[in-house]
Amino acid sequence: MRSLFLAVCLFSSAPARTQTTAADWRQSKLPDAAKDALTDGGYRFKDDGRVLDPETKSALTCEQLSQAVSRLNIAAQQLALERLRLLLVKDDLTGADRAMILSLKGNFPEAVAKAVEASAGAADLRKLADRDLTRLGSYFDASRPLDERRDVGAGFRALPRHAA
Repeated sequence: MRSLFLAVCLFSSAPARTQTTAADWRQSKLPDAAKDALTDGGYRFKDDGRVLDPETKSALTCEQLSQAVSRLNIAAQQLALERLRLLLVKDDLTGADRAMILSLKGNFPEAVAKAVEASAGAADLRKLADRDLTRLGSYFDASRPLDERRDVGAGFRALPRHAA
C-alpha cells in the first residue's frame, strides 16, 4: 500500500509532457542565406524536414528554429556594426573604406543602412553604430530578464538582408 501511495504521488507530481512538433525547414521557407548560416553553425538539415541542434542532436521546434535564426542574425549585425565602427575611427574615409561600408550594408540595422544609402558623414554613422551596438550588447546581457532581452531584440530584423 505504501509503495502504491508513493507511485501515485510521484506520478501526480511529474510535469505533464507536451508533444512538441519538430520544425520543418521545407515549410518554413528559410532563405538560402539563413540555411547556410545555420549549417555553418553546426545545425543539420535532414531530408524529412527536421533541423537538428548541433549540441543535443535533437530536432528543433518552430520556436527554437526561429530563435536560432534570430541569434545568428543578431550576431551578423553585431559583427557588421563592429567592422563599421573600426572603419569610422578616422574622420576622412577613403574610397576603399566607403566600398567596404557598402559591402557590409546588407547586415546593418535599418537605420544604419538608410544612413549609408544617404551618404551620411562619419560622425553620424558613428553615432548610429554606437547606439545599435549598445542595443545589441543589452540583448546578450544575461543579467537582464528574458522579456527585456526579447524587447531589445525585437528592433532587429529576423533574417539578414544582402546587398545587391
